[in-house]
Amino acid sequence: MVNQKPVSIAVQVILCIIPLVWLYGFYRIEKLGVGILMVIGVSILVIVIQFLIPIYVGYAIAWLVSFLVPIYYMVKWSQKWNDKFEEYSNDSKE
Repeated sequence: MVNQKPVSIAVQVILCIIPLVWLYGFYRIEKLGVGILMVIGVSILVIVIQFLIPIYVGYAIAWLVSFLVPIYYMVKWSQKWNDKFEEYSNDSKE
């Protein structure tokens, strides 16, 4: 079971950049299954980019896509995860 507490967005992004450590980042926000499927989809997209675009341009685009898409979703889902705890704290204050 995941520790139910807010996560640091900066730490989540760092975890997303390090190969295979991104698994822990997605696990912390209970999105491991979706994160794995997203990374598989991004990997397939990167392969398609490599086939369709010349190597020097394709490599740069593939590299950017492989980093920016997971980071985008890590930030989006981490903010949603943290918002869940802000709602609970606001409810308890009332």
